Amino acid sequence: MYFSWANKLDDEYWHDQMRMSIAKIKQVAVEDGIYDDRFTQYPNYALAGVTAEELYGANNAARLREIRREVDPDRIMDLAGGFSI
Repeated sequence: MYFSWANKLDDEYWHDQMRMSIAKIKQVAVEDGIYDDRFTQYPNYALAGVTAEELYGANNAARLREIRREVDPDRIMDLAGGFSI
């Protein structure tokens, strides 16, 4: 799926359209029996606001948080941006 627009003022509208398109595709996949709730989103295609659980699964997100607590207790890497874990 590819969306493109020129005016930044249209961002909210098009982000909503993307979310609705993703939801519709997921609905069709569920109805066709080709979607499993264990599937995660591909990070390179995920929109802002997607949770770590949606990207990596609940068990993996919990493990990543545990690693973050051990390796980066001051959360310096949060300054790098990207998806929040």
